[in-house]
Amino acid sequence: MNSEAFADESGNTGANYLDRAQRYLVHASFLVDEATLPQCNERVERELHHQRKIRRTHFAELKASRMMGSAAGRFRTFDLLIALQEAGAVPFIVAFDKHFGLGAKFVDLFLDPAVNDKVDGRYCTDTDAKRAAATTIGSLGEDTLQKIEDAVRGETLERNRLCVSRVEAELRSAGHTTLANEVRGALEHDDGPVWNTGGELAFPDPRKTVALNYPGFTLLIISVDAEARRRGASSLTLTHDHVGDMQPALLHAYDLVVDRQKYDRIFADPLLVPPGRVELMATPAFANSETCLMLQAADLLAGATAHWLRVAGRGESLDISTRNLASHGLMVLGSGTVPGTGLVFSDDAAWLGDVFRQLSPAQQAAIRGSMNA
Repeated sequence: MNSEAFADESGNTGANYLDRAQRYLVHASFLVDEATLPQCNERVERELHHQRKIRRTHFAELKASRMMGSAAGRFRTFDLLIALQEAGAVPFIVAFDKHFGLGAKFVDLFLDPAVNDKVDGRYCTDTDAKRAAATTIGSLGEDTLQKIEDAVRGETLERNRLCVSRVEAELRSAGHTTLANEVRGALEHDDGPVWNTGGELAFPDPRKTVALNYPGFTLLIISVDAEARRRGASSLTLTHDHVGDMQPALLHAYDLVVDRQKYDRIFADPLLVPPGRVELMATPAFANSETCLMLQAADLLAGATAHWLRVAGRGESLDISTRNLASHGLMVLGSGTVPGTGLVFSDDAAWLGDVFRQLSPAQQAAIRGSMNA
């Protein structure tokens, strides 16, 4: 059996990591086997024709940006996502909080013992310690996060000093004395606050790793590959929407987990935990979504997830159509197709519980069922 995966993203704001309208970067994919692909394509095409008819416009493709703009569009998107699953398509979601990402990037760059004498290796090896530090730093004020963004966008010694000094000062002011003292170690390093970005694991342009989130791609492709093998596929291809700045990140992520020699060299260090290798997937390809119906479906899945995350993340009440999308998204995230639920979020995610409590009893029961399956 041959299988195909179709992937897209929502919330890619390039180097503008603090875009208030798009705090979350979402990678989404559908895995479909060759026997069910025609039925899935037919269902997407039917919705495309419906949208053209009611809008009296011959647009080239279904777009989440258009469908999320009205309750009617959100209801139709929910119906389509459910119909695709009933036809045999398996959804995958990886959601990434960019504020937490900036905090994590600061930890990567400046709380590494290679460039900071006041820390040991725990922020490189202890995911709980790194998550806690990234949560604290990612929740600092917007002006401070802007300094981190400035440093990530283009490294200079002066930008790094301004960034590290600002983070240290705000941490100290907020009572996080121990973490502030550790951050200060980057300023006191012999070479000043410089990055440690060497090694095969590093993305060729580290300034882009917050926006493009190649670890998110790694998580996605490993999960899709594992599910395809579990379902007995003999071959697997993955096609991503043709978005220029996403291509190098996806190909870099793929290279790290498919090249056995490189993988073994990277993870020979006992302090690193292997994320799992890709064993079946061919080199990812890229296509124009106007000519690929299932890429349009992946865009809808990513855009729908980003929509309910954005609304809920602002503390707003969800209307019925958005609650439907949230119930679907939480069911996918709870299904276990992506390890760790697919949420690359800070520890400060209690608001997701508030989302769950807004759902109907039936929706809550369905999500609990997916988590126990």
